[in-house]
Amino acid sequence: MKYIHVMPGYSPETIAPDVLFEYQRLLRGAVTAADYTERYGHYYTVLWKAADRDAGPVTVRFECLQALSGLQKRVQEQVVDNIRRDNVSKFQVTGEEYLKSGRVTAWRVSVLRGNEELVSQQSALWN
Repeated sequence: MKYIHVMPGYSPETIAPDVLFEYQRLLRGAVTAADYTERYGHYYTVLWKAADRDAGPVTVRFECLQALSGLQKRVQEQVVDNIRRDNVSKFQVTGEEYLKSGRVTAWRVSVLRGNEELVSQQSALWN
């Protein structure tokens, strides 16, 4: 999993060109303060594989808890019909959702086929 957090008033202090490129790519095209505010938040890129690609579609589910939302889980799902050897799913918690509920404190991502969980990964603070 790849992760980047775009925060107000913060710029990454690194010489790693890939980190700087990703940060600048996410902010590209923002002109007004409202444009920048809409892009603040958490961006997740999930890299996953499925051994049985012909068994039908899978659902990639991203669940997260945010600092100001208590124990209310936020869920985002993507249904993937065209399963390849190496797959990429992207999720983001940005804009109004980020400004209202705060930073992501814990997350869990899982790949499901029907009700069967094929694989999952979670942050250290996920219960």
